[in-house]
Amino acid sequence: MPVQRLLAAFPAAVLAATAALPAVAQADYFSAEFEGAVIELVNLERANAGLGALSFDSRLQAAARAHAHDMASNGCFSHNSCDGGVWSERIYSYYPLAGIGENIAAGYSTAAAVVAGWMDSAGHRANILNPDWLGIGVGYYYLGSSDYRHYWVQNFGTLAPVPEPHAYAMLLAGLGLLGLAARRRAAAGPSHAA
Repeated sequence: MPVQRLLAAFPAAVLAATAALPAVAQADYFSAEFEGAVIELVNLERANAGLGALSFDSRLQAAARAHAHDMASNGCFSHNSCDGGVWSERIYSYYPLAGIGENIAAGYSTAAAVVAGWMDSAGHRANILNPDWLGIGVGYYYLGSSDYRHYWVQNFGTLAPVPEPHAYAMLLAGLGLLGLAARRRAAAGPSHAA
């Protein structure tokens, strides 16, 4: 089993607890289930500290997933992109200029283990418990042939979260914009693809 890695030291107890976990299937994949579990656990930690819950933000998730995949596929472990791009510029390519933060980890095979590792690290804990954050996006990628196999990224932001894509129509309808868009399309006539 590969050694777990954070950008800060963590207790040996976390390593011992995660070493006994069952092996994960060998296919390469993202896991929405693992990502959702991290958000739930982070919000539990925030509630225990008297803070409000973070809301899922699809922009932050896209940035987090892209970086988890990048680290696994290119054999690097860094906040900066594997091609040397600056971490904040990577996130801002998905998320407007606003307050941002990031936690990364590798080698942890469960959401509970990675959140425990982050909470045992002062800098990562401070990110999770930052009262300024409103949104969160989590990326998890498993690549069996990589150094750590399990790659985790949390991105945090200070803007009001953007809902999941399937919720956009309801958001537009609530704002009275869905009918406006349909009327504009009808007024423009049929579109002709070349």
